[in-house]
Amino acid sequence: MSSVVVLAFVEGMALMMLELSGVRALYPLFGSALPIWTTVLGCFMLAMAIGYRLGAHIPHKTMALLLYVSVGVTFLYPFLTLFLKPPLSLFHLFFLSSILSLPAAVLAAFTPFLVDKSNKRAGEAAGFIYSVSTLGSIVSTFLTGFVFLPFLGVVKTLLLSSFFILLLAFALTPNLIIFVVFVLLFLTFFLGFYGIPTLYPSVVLE
Repeated sequence: MSSVVVLAFVEGMALMMLELSGVRALYPLFGSALPIWTTVLGCFMLAMAIGYRLGAHIPHKTMALLLYVSVGVTFLYPFLTLFLKPPLSLFHLFFLSSILSLPAAVLAAFTPFLVDKSNKRAGEAAGFIYSVSTLGSIVSTFLTGFVFLPFLGVVKTLLLSSFFILLLAFALTPNLIIFVVFVLLFLTFFLGFYGIPTLYPSVVLE
């Protein structure tokens, strides 16, 4: 049961870190207007709702595969913005939000997945695991807002989030080759990037 607690806590941390840093990554391109936040958070909530609904029905190996894919998506996400050129439209906003919604859905699905694998009664297991996951999200909210984003920047925070997702994937299905390759890439970029480039500081949506 102790391993389930650790996994639920890490999942909660990764999810909130992904959400906060993902929204922040779009700021240089779209600004911080209310419609921007509404669109991004709406996509996140929809993805999480889908993940919560399907999580308990996902096989073990499939969940591990989805987590590994989410590692790659989260890792590459901040660099996708480098290929965008103004003027940007709502399509670009929905596109970027949808990409980041994939790992959000997988992380959300991981919680009912843990509940399904728990030996406790369904109600007791759900309440306990969701509370631990929420606690991880609370800790991540303060760390991301007051430590990671201010001192590490958006890129490093997203990379850190991808590393937490990697730990979840490795815990389910250990793949030493993927783990070592990603850690090497993680260290390379983590030591070299201090924040996402603000290529287009003032972009107006069409």
